[in-house]
Amino acid sequence: MKFVSVLVVWTALVGWVQDDYQSKMAVQGASIRGSSTMTTRHKNATWSTTLLYKSAKDNDDDMTPVLRTLMAPAAPLSSSSSSSRYSSSPRSLSGEPAPLHHTDTFSSLSCNNGIAQQDCDSWTQTFGSKAVHTNRIVIECGRCMDLDFEGPELTLQQGIDVRGRLVFRNAGPTFTLYTSMLAVQGDLILASRKPVDGKPAIHIFMTGENDQYFEPIEENAMNCGGVGQCNAGKKAIVVAGGKIQAQGLPPDAPTWLKLHDVTRVLDQGQMSDITDGQDPNVLIVDKAVDGKWAPGAEVLVTSHTTKWDGHQVRTIESISQHSDPNYVRIKLDSPIPRPTTLLDDPRFAVEVALLSRNIVLEGGPDSNARHGGHLWFFHTPFVDQFLEGVEVRNFGQQGTLGRYPIHFHFCGDNAGSVIAKNTVRNSHQRAIVVHGTNNVRVEDNVVFDTKGHAIILEDGIETGNEFFRNLGAFTRRVEVVIPNNGLNGDETDAAPATFWMSNPSNSWIGNVAAGSESSGFWFELRLRGAMASMFAGSDPRSLPLHKFEGNVAHSNGDRGLRTYPIGYMPDNVQTLDGFLSYRNRNKGLFFHLTENVAVVNSIFADNAVAIDLDRAEEIMLTNVTIIGQTDMYQDLVEIGGAPSLCKFQDELVGMEFHTFVHRAENNGAVVSNVVFKGFEQGMCARVAHIKFDDETRTGMFDWFTTFEKVNIMDRDNLFDFCPAEDVGVHSYLIDMDGSLRENGSGPGSLISVPLMSFVDSSACQVHNEGCYAYCGVCFRTMRFDVNPSGTDNIVLKVCKSTGSPCTYTFGFTDPFLDPTDADNHRLYNAHLPQGSYKVAFVDGIGGAEVWPSFVIQTFEDKLCPESFDESDIKLSIPSVQASQCNDLIKNGDFETLNMEGWLERSGGLAPVPNKGIGESTAISDAPAESSRDTIVQFLDTRCLKLMRGRYYEIRAWVKLVNKSGAPYSSCNLDSKGCPEVRIVNSAMMRPKVALFVPALRDHGFQLLHGVFLVDQDTAESSFIEFHVERNRADFSMQIDDVSMQLMPSLSFDDPVCQDNLVENGHFESGDAAFWSESSAVMSMRPGFSLVLSKGYGRVFVKSSCMRIDKRYEVIVKFRMYRNGNSVVCDPITSTIQCPTARLVPFKNGANMAGLRVADALETLPGATSSSLYGVFLATTDLIQADQLFLQLENFNDAYEYYIDSVSIQFNTKGCSDNMLLNSDMGMGVSPFWSAAGSGFIEWKDEGYGGSSSGALISRERTLPGHGARYNTAAFLDGRCLAAGSTWEITAQIKVFDVVTGLPMPCNLNQLTALPFVDACPSVRITIQNTEGTEIYNDFVRAYTNNSWNLNGWNEFKASLKLPQWNGQVASGGVAIQVCNFPIIMGVVVDDFVVRRV
Repeated sequence: MKFVSVLVVWTALVGWVQDDYQSKMAVQGASIRGSSTMTTRHKNATWSTTLLYKSAKDNDDDMTPVLRTLMAPAAPLSSSSSSSRYSSSPRSLSGEPAPLHHTDTFSSLSCNNGIAQQDCDSWTQTFGSKAVHTNRIVIECGRCMDLDFEGPELTLQQGIDVRGRLVFRNAGPTFTLYTSMLAVQGDLILASRKPVDGKPAIHIFMTGENDQYFEPIEENAMNCGGVGQCNAGKKAIVVAGGKIQAQGLPPDAPTWLKLHDVTRVLDQGQMSDITDGQDPNVLIVDKAVDGKWAPGAEVLVTSHTTKWDGHQVRTIESISQHSDPNYVRIKLDSPIPRPTTLLDDPRFAVEVALLSRNIVLEGGPDSNARHGGHLWFFHTPFVDQFLEGVEVRNFGQQGTLGRYPIHFHFCGDNAGSVIAKNTVRNSHQRAIVVHGTNNVRVEDNVVFDTKGHAIILEDGIETGNEFFRNLGAFTRRVEVVIPNNGLNGDETDAAPATFWMSNPSNSWIGNVAAGSESSGFWFELRLRGAMASMFAGSDPRSLPLHKFEGNVAHSNGDRGLRTYPIGYMPDNVQTLDGFLSYRNRNKGLFFHLTENVAVVNSIFADNAVAIDLDRAEEIMLTNVTIIGQTDMYQDLVEIGGAPSLCKFQDELVGMEFHTFVHRAENNGAVVSNVVFKGFEQGMCARVAHIKFDDETRTGMFDWFTTFEKVNIMDRDNLFDFCPAEDVGVHSYLIDMDGSLRENGSGPGSLISVPLMSFVDSSACQVHNEGCYAYCGVCFRTMRFDVNPSGTDNIVLKVCKSTGSPCTYTFGFTDPFLDPTDADNHRLYNAHLPQGSYKVAFVDGIGGAEVWPSFVIQTFEDKLCPESFDESDIKLSIPSVQASQCNDLIKNGDFETLNMEGWLERSGGLAPVPNKGIGESTAISDAPAESSRDTIVQFLDTRCLKLMRGRYYEIRAWVKLVNKSGAPYSSCNLDSKGCPEVRIVNSAMMRPKVALFVPALRDHGFQLLHGVFLVDQDTAESSFIEFHVERNRADFSMQIDDVSMQLMPSLSFDDPVCQDNLVENGHFESGDAAFWSESSAVMSMRPGFSLVLSKGYGRVFVKSSCMRIDKRYEVIVKFRMYRNGNSVVCDPITSTIQCPTARLVPFKNGANMAGLRVADALETLPGATSSSLYGVFLATTDLIQADQLFLQLENFNDAYEYYIDSVSIQFNTKGCSDNMLLNSDMGMGVSPFWSAAGSGFIEWKDEGYGGSSSGALISRERTLPGHGARYNTAAFLDGRCLAAGSTWEITAQIKVFDVVTGLPMPCNLNQLTALPFVDACPSVRITIQNTEGTEIYNDFVRAYTNNSWNLNGWNEFKASLKLPQWNGQVASGGVAIQVCNFPIIMGVVVDDFVVRRV
């Protein structure tokens, strides 16, 4: 039987999670968690590594019961949050397990089922009372052990593996366990609920410098590669499938709170008010600490200034009741500088945190002074971990990936796991790391004196985690950064953040970052790590933010919160609510490359810069208070020696704005209900409520921002436009309701002084000290994008519609982009007040009007209702002469050694002298790994509008060159990854218009050729790009002699239309221009003929030359070869298939029903080639097609076809001429004649009078009425057969005995009688009308000689008068047949003529 592994079933889950992640990444939903007594499952996969097998059948009935259970979907759980702080009910965003990096996920051991209800064995009775064990201690699965060791210290040199259950209970003197490893595959219980007095009840001290291994057992035995050993690292506490339950605080003990007040205890024990110069030594805090915190414990008081390291750590000497029963006094072992308290200002009070805990995990000494212990939950999903009240000290191994104090490592869904009320301190590397894990609750923890980022989401794949009310302080830089291993990317711990956030789909509520050397909160949103490739195409920057509410950043060395360097750009607006950011040395909030974010109900105070929006746009600031310097902080500076806010850059700024947006479609900010205060001149060298910075990109302003309901409570309105003006950027802000006015009412604008050109100066108040004016008018901007090439001197001229005044503005390109980049448009902005204007582009100031190939005109959103409308702007487009549009490509031969007009995408561009056609100059892009590099020229949109409906011929000689300089010569029409020409319009339609065609090569160049119709979409497009696309990586592309020539506009009466309507039907130029193919192989043959095989080839036809209802003749010369040998096809028997020809019209890019117009003639003896021949009637569909092609098809893959002399010409035959084509049989008999009913027809090589043009033979009929029928549907114009018209029919005829082949006589006098025993051949004519009704059917038999010439030719000559009828003759409704003679006879016919008399 064939078996298939049902895997380490998690693989199925990974696929599901990947799909879900890429579509949403995180959605509020259900979570599933497991316990040690249940089998865990989720959706269609399990985290067990058990290998399950089933027969390789699709029938679900064949699934094993176990597999069916595992594959069954889990029942959904409620998504409502519980009110319990540690509720295990779902609170996640994801609701589904996160995928893990490896398949070695650990599940709870089934051998421990029911262990919680067992009595525990005694450690002493089991292992004895010795204090040092030199062997590994194992607590076996299914066994509970009470660690009742009575000594103060126990040493386990080889570590301990808890496979069952180990219980620490100690409320007395400190018990210390020294161990090199603590592996938890079962349950570890740690508990001490006594008041915290600085003397831990349980102290686990991690020792050793060598990696330690543990052996996975039972259902986890195949994990870690199945080798029976898992590497836990050195000094490791590792939880693998097991569970920690730790409680090291008294019930309801607070871990930190705000400082209510301070006082001082004199030596005599008396309380003293704080006076200047005295430091307090008593903290007054909420009574919640009473009975929970105790003397001997250490406490942290966070910084109250801009100093990130301005915290204080003290030991509690005593705790006593305050006169107010709601508070207690905590006397410290030494005074502290007076901090800010709740009584001073509840917004800015410092935090007091308890650092000590009753359970301590400590890393021992190491030869690497930056290495301590580490605790990780290892690949253990669905198991509720509970770590509360633990002090983790001297943990983390700096510079080593994955070695952190508290670390969830690829644990998938951990809903129900809680990390709460712990202290992480003196950490060498980070603090609490959630990695590849979802739905963990991290709450009320204190992280202090840690290095690198402190509380982090590691890889950007983590969702649904909750970080609630955690406090971090003294977050320091690392000295050794974790190296980039190719998966994790460059780590940024040298600029640490207390909260480092790589995925926004998590919650941060009530957290405090109170003293980082760099940032408090940092959204550095990126995917990385071993699993990043699973989520390719997903971007955390676009994901929703679950919650960011009530967080505080203060006293940080750089920024309170930042989104640098890659920003945050969610698809919909996300909100930071209730953010308090104060006394940060540099900036309170720094948004970089960020958009669609709202900051609401927030306060910024005592920051050098409160809010910096740096390349940030679509930002909403609502209900925000910005305080430059509080009175309290001024007192701290003047009296308490706090650092000045001006110390960083000698400036005090409320809002600092960029002058440009990152994406043109965006606006800047919407500022509403904002209060400014605490900004006074002289505080710093530069003081401003609002400031534009001096960073510029294109030199243009487009950061359009509105203000409404703004309250500036200071004496003066301080706006600073000078930095932007210093770099030439003229900017403005819109005041929607006049709240920024110094006097008056109504909307207005703050504008750079140079923007006053179109404003009545009486409406403005000029502030030269701020480089701005307040004008009681609304401004709006219009933007113009133009061709960046050749437009350096073009100026935008804007005039009032009355003609004056006028302004002149030069355009800008982006200096950060390559100047040859086609996307680096030259940009012009016109910032204008309400009014009507004329706009034009001119050649320099005062020059003539010019047109920069194209103009894309866009308007800023109408942010202020009293601004101009689009209809108020009139753009002047100078006229263009038709002669200027003959060749749309400028500088196509590059002989001036410049590249004017030419641009590129992604490859760079440079001239290459002596490398072009005939050693001329070409241009080349640069080789790159991308295959999409493109050489571009913008076409003149005026010409395309003028030439709507016209055709252009495109020619470009192209060469691909590899990095060693060798040309690539394998491109042809059906090659993939070869250059092509596309025409791209503003709707991003980009049809292929030119492909490689066979041509005689020059210096390795090949010809791209095509025909392009200027359709309506093109004519109306705002820009048109001519693309030569490389389509091959690691090559450079050289181009030369590029042209886009207007093809003549032709009509039926033009002389050229009387010639061949096929473009390049004779290949005189030595190339296959105007030819294309599908699935064919096409090449040129010396002697100028085209070689085709497979598929089909088609050629452009000048359809505009045709006239409806005119007849056209198609001729194609061809030869066939197989393996180099000439072969001849047979159109009569089809023993060797012959090609055919079809006309294929295209309309609106789609091919319409084609018309077969030519078939193969029989190849006559001595002929050097074969021919396709046909006649067709021009129809409306053919003439009105956008493009018309003659398509050669019906090729046999086994043959090559040499094509030459392809033509379509007007058939000049009139009704008075011979209506029959090929009357002399000079082109053979097929397809003109065919057997009618039965028999055979063939060509005879000798015709009338010995002519070599031949004659027709019809023989071997089965009925006298059968014979040879002329193909009138294709070759006779039935319209000539008018009712009542008279026709003359002539022919030369012989008859012969079909048995002997000898001539035989016939009876000239038998005219109508049957059964045609010896009758001479007659001619029958049948005519039908368009309704299918037969309107004429008769035969004639008339010969000019009186007796039959047995050995020679006999002239048939008859006159025929058609009757009258109503209606028209049907197309193909005429039949002419030579018939009505005995079957013993064969007939020879030549010079058959039908002519109207």
